[in-house]
Amino acid sequence: MSAKAKRLTVGGKAYNCEPEETVLDALLRQKAPLPYACRQQICKMCAMRSLNVAPPAESQKVLKDTLKAKNYFLACACIPEQDMDIALPEALTVQVAATVTNIDVLSDKVIALLLQSERQVNYAAGQSIVLMNQDRIGKNYFITSSTSQKENCLIEIHVPLVEDSFFSDWVKDELQKGELVYISCPMGQNFYVPNRLDQPILLIGIDEGLSPLIGIMQDALENDHTAPIYLFHGVTSADRLYLGADLREITQYRPNFHYCPCIENPDMQAKDFYQGQAHKVALKMMPDLTGWRVFVCGKSEAVKTAQKEIYLAGASTKDIYAIFMS
Repeated sequence: MSAKAKRLTVGGKAYNCEPEETVLDALLRQKAPLPYACRQQICKMCAMRSLNVAPPAESQKVLKDTLKAKNYFLACACIPEQDMDIALPEALTVQVAATVTNIDVLSDKVIALLLQSERQVNYAAGQSIVLMNQDRIGKNYFITSSTSQKENCLIEIHVPLVEDSFFSDWVKDELQKGELVYISCPMGQNFYVPNRLDQPILLIGIDEGLSPLIGIMQDALENDHTAPIYLFHGVTSADRLYLGADLREITQYRPNFHYCPCIENPDMQAKDFYQGQAHKVALKMMPDLTGWRVFVCGKSEAVKTAQKEIYLAGASTKDIYAIFMS
């Protein structure tokens, strides 16, 4: 007897979930706006709550007992055993209208959007929001603007252009300056806290993982962080680097800030770069990270590899902030 599809009800709207399909995959396939990143039960961005049945044990295995007791689960690991009535993260229940005030093509792979929200959104640079179109279809992106920009109701995000992605194609081909969009409340715990201004900071962005680190770097500088701040941006080829000129300019008037572009496979056109993976170049330059605060952002596997080597180099687990991109 073949397994049957399950019914998922989210905010009064029904979705189907095919056999062996996770809740996350089912909702994304039907273009529900959801925060997610690693898909491996590490970042916990896709946490949801079942309102009618106990979720499968596999989808709760990394959650605290207090959350398990309230039927929270991770959508990336939940293959429903029966129909489920689901509550989305609280941040998605509040949606704020915003106007696209600027669209800037940073590279063939990244577009920057500047949004003017209708009211102030209490964010910190490095957190993420879900950007939604008029049909409330959306995707989560990291906040690149400095935290101080929230006073002006401004939010900048960088949108990676992913091949055959409905949402990034919409941003690239259809979204216009002046258009109205919607954003969720901010999510995430990886941001700069100005409590130890004399603690050196290491920022490692892998491919499009540069975006949240730009905001974190700006926050540190705006708070007059006195210790060295190193920003490594690692890419596979020179055409994937972006904002290099701007970052080099900052080094001219902020002597404690150091920008280190890293290219794994450089060509003859590339200039002024380090060769190799960003985290390996960083560890070669700074082999002892004892006492450092480290932020590393990129795709799941790359971040996990870098995170392990950073820990082995002496950084404390409480000072390592792993930011997983979807």
